[in-house]
Amino acid sequence: MKQSKKLEAIIDFAVGRGYDECWSEGSGDTLHIMYGEKVRRYTDWQTLLFSHDFAKAVFGDTHNRTRLHNGRDYCPSCRFQVGENDKFEHDCFQYHLQQAVIADDPISYYFEYIKEK
Repeated sequence: MKQSKKLEAIIDFAVGRGYDECWSEGSGDTLHIMYGEKVRRYTDWQTLLFSHDFAKAVFGDTHNRTRLHNGRDYCPSCRFQVGENDKFEHDCFQYHLQQAVIADDPISYYFEYIKEK
């Protein structure tokens, strides 16, 4: 699948989770995101993918606690483990955003995540 199609699917996923409308204009190099009455322009996909608001829409900011047999809590989304009553150190989106930043192909990292959802 082409990167442009993956990016389109990622944006559609984010919009479906409450991120405001996105569209491209002209050569397709500029993305426009609507926030209520305001329009933000992104001249490259990295600025969009690496923004906290966009990452929150895709990855979420709360952990899905699952109790492990060892009594620890585990979040299957970000793979963090903490004690039973301990607080998770980071939100899910922060973990995934970090992974996307260091990934060889951030678009594919996002795309693989949304394919599982």
